[in-house]
Amino acid sequence: MANFLDILLSQNHEVKHLAIGTNKHAFNRQNYPSDIADKTGVESIFINTDINSIKAIKSLFSHKSYNVDRFYSEEMNAKICANLNSLEFDAVILESLFSTPYIDSIRKHFNGKIYLRAHNVEFHIWEDLTTNCSNWLKKAYLKKLTKDLKQYELTTIQQLDGIMTISEADELFLKNATTIPVKTIPFSVTTNETVKNDYSSSNLFHLGGLDWEPNRQAVERLVRLFPSIKAQLPTIDLSLIGKGTDKLQINTTSIHTKGFVNELDEFVINSGVLVSPISSGSGIRIKILEMMGIGIPVITSKKGAQGIKHEGKKCIFIAETDNEFIEACVSLSEDHALRKELGTNAKNYISTYHSPETVAKHLDEFLQST
Repeated sequence: MANFLDILLSQNHEVKHLAIGTNKHAFNRQNYPSDIADKTGVESIFINTDINSIKAIKSLFSHKSYNVDRFYSEEMNAKICANLNSLEFDAVILESLFSTPYIDSIRKHFNGKIYLRAHNVEFHIWEDLTTNCSNWLKKAYLKKLTKDLKQYELTTIQQLDGIMTISEADELFLKNATTIPVKTIPFSVTTNETVKNDYSSSNLFHLGGLDWEPNRQAVERLVRLFPSIKAQLPTIDLSLIGKGTDKLQINTTSIHTKGFVNELDEFVINSGVLVSPISSGSGIRIKILEMMGIGIPVITSKKGAQGIKHEGKKCIFIAETDNEFIEACVSLSEDHALRKELGTNAKNYISTYHSPETVAKHLDEFLQST
């Protein structure tokens, strides 16, 4: 969100930011970028979105989306209405599907355009999670959640005046699901020229918080595959970076659990190759783009590479099956020149397709055309 606010502010738009804080994603005013805060007058409302067992069970007997309903609060609704009544706006941009429960109230107090910035097609993520779930009881519950979420998402997007996706795959799907304008506004990445990679490290690392289910599944898969990689490369190490990884119980000294890391760029630049064997999700993997922006060589799946125009550019290594991931890890760990080539091409790719200037141009064109 800070990235998107930066783009809006760089084009001299006046912005008011209302944020939702949760236990999972707490709003901390001290951590909010001060330069953005001064320009957006940011205000936050806390909503307890934790799973409530009683409400979760009740949701089984309704057609409402429990995933989305948890993000509605009367306090946040009142805050939105108060701002719409006291200030003049040209547009309202809803950040993710979970902001859409407030559309009806916005329409009552605002006659302008309402846009959705869609990080993903949300129900696609839950379809994948359901498919990959092996517990039959949990699978049945996920199937119900997915069905309700899909119905809500496909109905709700019809109430908007435009949708900004961050991947072309999501744009294509949504264009077939609605007649309202849909356009990909890529995530912007500023390449970091102060951090230099000499590609000497042949180790592996995974980056992602375990509070997101697709990341947790990817880590479990990577930990399962690592012994086969280690058998071919006895000196190789694997680092697991991100919220919650430091709580994992790992029975080998070759896998290092780092938890949340400050100054991430400087930490990962000597960590080797990013491996992301992700098997569910929609949209685009922002952390992969950020790592490409500092020249990190990346191995990921087709899901992980979704939204990256990598064909013919040799800027990312695609692996799908377990054996392909193992072979890719071995190949890059043994080949310094290949690591450097992938990393250099990745950085060039980000400069071409994801520079802030390019993204700002796409955004302004979309807002003016709609």
